Amino acid sequence: MKKQSNNLLQHLLYTCLGILLIYACQNDPKLTNDDNYQQELLSRADYDSESFITEWTVPKDSLVTFTLDTNRQYNCIIDWGDNSDLTMIFHKSDYYRAQHKYAATATYRIKILGIFPQLNIQENCKPYLYQIIQWGNVSFQTLALAFFKCENLYSIAAGIPNLESYSSTFSHCTGLMTLPDGLFSNCTKSKSFPMTFSNCTNLKSLPPRLFKDCYNAENFAVTFQNTGLISLPQGLFENCSKVTNFTFTFGNCKNLTTLPADLFSYSPNVTSFMRTFSSCNNLYTIPISLFDNCKNVTNFSYTFSGCSSLTGTTPTTGNLKLWDRAGQPGYPPTINGTKCFGGCLNITDNIPADWQ
Repeated sequence: MKKQSNNLLQHLLYTCLGILLIYACQNDPKLTNDDNYQQELLSRADYDSESFITEWTVPKDSLVTFTLDTNRQYNCIIDWGDNSDLTMIFHKSDYYRAQHKYAATATYRIKILGIFPQLNIQENCKPYLYQIIQWGNVSFQTLALAFFKCENLYSIAAGIPNLESYSSTFSHCTGLMTLPDGLFSNCTKSKSFPMTFSNCTNLKSLPPRLFKDCYNAENFAVTFQNTGLISLPQGLFENCSKVTNFTFTFGNCKNLTTLPADLFSYSPNVTSFMRTFSSCNNLYTIPISLFDNCKNVTNFSYTFSGCSSLTGTTPTTGNLKLWDRAGQPGYPPTINGTKCFGGCLNITDNIPADWQ
């Protein structure tokens, strides 16, 4: 009953502020565009569906602080989840307000409503973040490094905003064990996923077709490097026909044992597989058709270097081994295969010296 009363009071507060701002804007022509936005924001009815919502467990007398980029424009309201006053940020002079001290140790849901272009969590409060409940609609312009080293983050909502790049967005989030279906379901304009989940050492599995809606993806360099992945699902890169770069994508995934045959079937424009699986020392077999649809590759250097458990034969397309491709019809004139199979002593093929 108390929670319902608090929610009602909060709703009434939003409404009253909206009415006051509407009246002010109608009677004061000097108000800026930011003030007009504030009027519109506070008069909305469906706050929860629009808000970016995260869940934190915060110790008593501790701060949660967002560092705001002074080169970007924020127009937002922050509800800190403890029935304290709402924080309103509509001008650069308000940016210092993006922090809150909690009076008691508890779990809180922080809601941000409005325009919040970049998330930058101050280092000392990163361990307090446990869940991303909802992405909302806050006009993120970038999520680069947004959750970097948030070591206790264990749950991410599906439907991440449609941005061009996710550079190191969840890197070093060691609490992540799985990812939701539909995480990138909105990401039709996304091009680059460098280090997005690198060093998520407890990430064990991925949902099938994780990137199937990322039609414009070009770069998966270091995306899952040094994660705890045991296997990879079918169709992981389905519809990703524009990808050119798989450099170090799964490098140092020491728990990875097998690969699906269709892993790269959807990506005919790849030019680099440099170090893609290097140091995956529990990988014991390679599908013979793994690179059948990847005929533009110029760099296979160190691709399987350090995969000391590999046995059997190496990928073959038609009657061509990887080192036989250069200069053949439909293949590049030269291919860098330096130490592609370096340290792979149990492979049965007669590998050229410069490829081992």
